[in-house]
Formats: sequence, structure tokens, C-alpha cells
Amino acid sequence: YRGWSVAHFHERYRDRHAGERSYTWVRNRLQESGLVEPGKRRGTPRRRRERAAIPGLLVHQDGSSHEWVAGSWWDLIVTMDDATSEVYSGFFVEEEGTWSSLRGVRETLEKRGLFSSLYTDRGSHYWHTPAAGGQVDKARPTQFGRAMGELGIEMIPSYSPEARGRSERLSLQLPVTHGRHYVKRRVRVCEHADGTLSVFHGPRRLARYDAGGAAPGAMLPVAAS
Repeated sequence: YRGWSVAHFHERYRDRHAGERSYTWVRNRLQESGLVEPGKRRGTPRRRRERAAIPGLLVHQDGSSHEWVAGSWWDLIVTMDDATSEVYSGFFVEEEGTWSSLRGVRETLEKRGLFSSLYTDRGSHYWHTPAAGGQVDKARPTQFGRAMGELGIEMIPSYSPEARGRSERLSLQLPVTHGRHYVKRRVRVCEHADGTLSVFHGPRRLARYDAGGAAPGAMLPVAAS
């Protein structure tokens, strides 16, 4: 049976050899003996950290490249509050950079006034990073960084895709129930006429949300109509 998958081997083990051990037991013994390679894990679900206590303590800014219109790629620059997820500024540009980031901050200041800190990725217009993927050099601010310093706004760099926060994840946070999660699964988001949202995995509705994407419900065994 060399070269067989564990699933096929376990099926033959049961049917042809009257094996009584579980699939998991057989898989673990085969892996321990080196006869099969351990499979890659799908990953673990990451939960959101707590939001800032009040609006204005922490603001996120991020640019997302996408083919928003067929044949046209633009960057969407979003500046939003961590405490409330209110979007203070959002617009399209051909390419993210210093001017687009400054525009997002300016529109935020004009709408809500001065805020305390700004959370961003480590793009070259935000930070000098001596080594690719390494720590930022806070002693060498960029033009954007100097402008934030003049305003008294603390800049905070992101060191992981998950940490970029709510500006990059206007998708919806799914609940984990009975140990089941949906990391790397393809799901479908439905917007209803009243503005509420539902997320489905196949025919199964996973959660419901209000019009702002808040307050996810529990897993619901309801088929999509």
C-alpha cells in the first residue's frame, strides 16, 4: 500500500483486513513510523483584540489594491476609528503613497479633530525599514512620519497581516462553535434588504450581523433560501 493516501489505506484496512482502529489512530501510527508525511494544518482562528476604549485613541489607515472596476486596478485608502469602526475617510487613488496617506489624515482631522495614535503597515511612505520584514527605524521618520510628529500623533507599525486591524478586515468576524472554525474556507456574504448581513458556508448560515457588521449571532442550522 505504499503511496496510498491515509484515507484510502484506512478504508482498505477496515474492509479487507477487518481493522477496528479509528482513522485518527491509524493516521498517527503511520506518521510516527515515517510511512506518511504529516499534513499541513489549516491554521488557527485569530480573535480580535479589544477595541480602543473611546473614539480618537487609535485610528487605522490602510490601502487595499483591487480590480474594483473590470480592467481597472485602484488602491482604496481607508482611515477609520478603532473604537467604533467609523470610516472617517475613504477614496480611490491609482497608487498608495505619501500624498494619499496625508489626505486620509487631513480628512479625518477635518471631520473629527486631532486623534492620539495611528496604526499602519510598514509601507515605505510610512516607515524606514532597514531590513526587509524587520523592525522599523523610528529614529529616521519619513516625510509622513515627520508630519505626524508635528501634529503630536503617535505612529504604531504593524508586524503581522492580522495586526493591521479593522481597516483591512471590513469582512466579518465569524464565531467559533464546538471547536469548529472556518480558517481558509470560502464563505458567502449576503446583504439583506433591511441592511443586515448573513454569512453562509454552503447551505449553512454561520452568523448574522447588523448593518454595521457588529453583534455576530451563534451558529444557526438554517439553510439558505
